[in-house]
Amino acid sequence: MKNTIKLLGIIALAAVIGFSFAACNNSTNGDGGTTIGGTTVFQEGISVRFDSSVPTDERTGFNKLFTKYGNMETTGTLNSKISGSPNVEIQNGKLIMELGLVIPEGTDFIGATVVPSDVKFFQIGEFYTDDEQYFMTLLKNYGGAVWEAAALIYVDKNATMSGSIPTGEGWTLTFSGSLKTGWNYMLFTENENTKKATVKATQKLPSGYKWTVFKEDD
Repeated sequence: MKNTIKLLGIIALAAVIGFSFAACNNSTNGDGGTTIGGTTVFQEGISVRFDSSVPTDERTGFNKLFTKYGNMETTGTLNSKISGSPNVEIQNGKLIMELGLVIPEGTDFIGATVVPSDVKFFQIGEFYTDDEQYFMTLLKNYGGAVWEAAALIYVDKNATMSGSIPTGEGWTLTFSGSLKTGWNYMLFTENENTKKATVKATQKLPSGYKWTVFKEDD
C-alpha cells in the first residue's frame, strides 16, 4: 500500500485521489489558481514543498506513477502509460511537468452518478522517483482535522459528476463538478469535525495547493 494512503485520510475514506486536466494544449506557470486543459499539458516554474523527511539534495526525476481509483490500480513508468515524451522533474526547487495523451480504462467512479455512464478514466495519484524512495502529490491541508488534496484524472469524453453516499461511521461522501475530455483536476476534501467528504471535478486548481514531496516509509 502506497504511503499517500497512510498520509491522506481522504484516500482511506474514498479509496481515491486524483487530479485532472482538460481538452486543448495548455502552458502555465504557478501552482494554485491555474486553469489547465487539453490532451497534453506543459507546466513549469511551479514551486514545490518538501516534507521535513526529505533532504533537499534528494530530488530527481519522478518517472513512476501510482494510482488507485475505484476498480483501477496502476503502477508503472510515465512512458508506459502516457504517450509522447512525458516528463516530471524538479529543478532548483521548481516543478517541470509534461504529460500527453492517455488511453483510459477505468470505469468505477466509487458511488458517483456520472453522465454519460460509459465514461472511461485514467488517474494519477502520486509520482515516484525511480528508486521509489520519494513520492510527490498535490496537497493544500494535511495532518489536521481538515484534509484537502488534488490529483490528475484523464477522461475520454465530457461528463458531469453528482450524488452523495454514506461511507460508514457517520461519514457522507458528496460528488460534484464537470470533467472535460483530456486532463482535469479532481479535488478531495475531508472534515473530521463534520464527517463530510467531497470529490469535485474541475479544470481550475484553487489557490493554496502545492506539489509536496515525501519520503516513502518502508
